Amino acid sequence: MAEYFILAVGYSEEEEHIEWALVTRFDTNGDHATSAVVERDFLVDLLRTESATFRTATVNPATGKFRKGADVHVLGDEFLSTDANDVTHDNLGKLPRFKMPKYEFEIEELFPLLAKKS
Repeated sequence: MAEYFILAVGYSEEEEHIEWALVTRFDTNGDHATSAVVERDFLVDLLRTESATFRTATVNPATGKFRKGADVHVLGDEFLSTDANDVTHDNLGKLPRFKMPKYEFEIEELFPLLAKKS
């Protein structure tokens, strides 16, 4: 199973919950392999289906080295958390935050073949 690390998160405009996450993966030598910004729903799906694991990670600005953090899990139906305290809100410690551009689209608009058939 692939292991990914969450480096930063993007919250909703209302600051209510995480909508986006900057994730990265390392190769077998421990070197940075790839990074992507993904939607929270995608993370939740991967965690629920046990297709991947996620941990938080931070970067030491002086050395550029990554430091692995806590395991991430889904709490309730949709919240991402590192704490097993059953508090129903997104809780990924004190990861850096970023803002996504406001352009919104439906994936089906870009890729009609993905549209759900009724």
